[in-house]
Amino acid sequence: MWPKSCCNAIILFLVVFQFNIKLIKTMMKFTKTTGFLFLILLMMASSSWAQSIWTNPIEDSAPADFNPYIIGDVKDANITVSGIGRTGLQPNAGTGSYNAKNWPESSTIDTNAYFSFTLTPNTGYAINFTSFVFARQRSGTGPLTWAVRSSADNFTQNIGETFSPGTNSGTETISLSGAAFQNVTTSITFRIYGWGAEAAGGTGRVSSFTFNGIVAQPGTTLNAPVATAATAVTTAAFTANWDAVTGATGYRLDVSTDTNFTNILENYDNLAVAGLSQIVTAGIAPNTTYYYRVCAEMEAQTSVNSNVINVVIPECGTIAPPVAAAQTFCQQGSVANLAATGSSLKWYAAATAGEPLSATTILTNGNYYVSQTVNGCESARTQVAVVITVLAAPTVTVVQPTCANATGTIIITAPVGTDLTGSVDGINYQAAVTFANLAPGSYPVTVKNAAGCTSAIATVIIDAAPAAPAAPTATGLTFCSSATVANLTATGTDLIGMQLQQVAKVLLLQHQLHQVTIMYLKR
Repeated sequence: MWPKSCCNAIILFLVVFQFNIKLIKTMMKFTKTTGFLFLILLMMASSSWAQSIWTNPIEDSAPADFNPYIIGDVKDANITVSGIGRTGLQPNAGTGSYNAKNWPESSTIDTNAYFSFTLTPNTGYAINFTSFVFARQRSGTGPLTWAVRSSADNFTQNIGETFSPGTNSGTETISLSGAAFQNVTTSITFRIYGWGAEAAGGTGRVSSFTFNGIVAQPGTTLNAPVATAATAVTTAAFTANWDAVTGATGYRLDVSTDTNFTNILENYDNLAVAGLSQIVTAGIAPNTTYYYRVCAEMEAQTSVNSNVINVVIPECGTIAPPVAAAQTFCQQGSVANLAATGSSLKWYAAATAGEPLSATTILTNGNYYVSQTVNGCESARTQVAVVITVLAAPTVTVVQPTCANATGTIIITAPVGTDLTGSVDGINYQAAVTFANLAPGSYPVTVKNAAGCTSAIATVIIDAAPAAPAAPTATGLTFCSSATVANLTATGTDLIGMQLQQVAKVLLLQHQLHQVTIMYLKR
């Protein structure tokens, strides 16, 4: 995988193919048109590019048989390269890697044993390096400590820190953004030293390598900016700064959590910036170290990356927890309904640990916990008691209208209490449980507690008053001797016999009369 830089990926793609004839031929197999297009683009490709200027994947079965090994080299057209070589070491068999043994067993660097790489720009050209990336590995008794040096200072100082490769293959990235590796117009050699081997047969190997940078004609190269110290550093942000570059029309900023810029923050990945500073806020966390670099742009030309600036984000101080009281909800509620005083509130189901609750989470009876975040720092959590009051629909007794009374009555029988009021219209509430003189119709019966929670609705229907029946028909009757109400007859439904002025009294007949006329019948 190619390391990231500020330069145009399309130019990189074309230049890599420019120096690898096998790959070009492979691409030309697709169509003649495609091949023709590639040739045109390759002819137009600039000699100034900021990615790989020399790379080798080292894929042969026995690379160590050669010293130097040059098979598979892919390089910029305006430089010559030596291939990877070795000095003071013995070859060791290994497929797909340049492997060697006889590494020094000393505890300090031995400058007589190393791998070497030499790059020479063509006359009229200069190299501006960005980085040296290589895959390295040692055997169980191989050299424990490695370092990279260059001829720029006659191999006297390490470039970056020493490192210890593992027994499994890993990648090392050496930054070459320093001034010593810019505008290089003569041959420059890099060496990888290793020492501290535990046995003469211990091995160390390089299984691929890439030098990144730009090869350009002197005077046409856009200088790299000089990044300066960050300012306005807080627990949640900082300002990245850099010096102006003559001729630059803009800049590109990278912010990462590592010096190799393999974990670049999403919002600051080759971010275009017009000025000489940029406030960095997204993704910044307290007690974390970040790194930034910048490159300059001028029309289609892009410089190499600047030096790298590290920014230490301070730890959080003590953030006061938010203020919140116990809360009551009627029937139901969600986290979105909870209230507290603070900034950037987060609600949790536990006093510690766990993820923040979604705003749509339905509340239940119990405790919830709220924190606030200030400048990226989260406070301790405040406990908040939550009560969900659920009032069931009331139960009622209903008195329906009669022939004698055209209105009805609703009596709430449960729940009842001194803290409850009732309503039959959802608007007007009263302490009394009886609602009389109700016209026929539908009534939404509810109760409400002192906290203002309203119950579910019990729908009650008051029927219309029954209609009066038609009067029964009857004719005069004649009885011999005595008779009772049961002996009376008439035409009608549910007939009830009565004396004219006294209900349910037995009619008294006088023996002297032979005919009695019943004057009144009532349903």
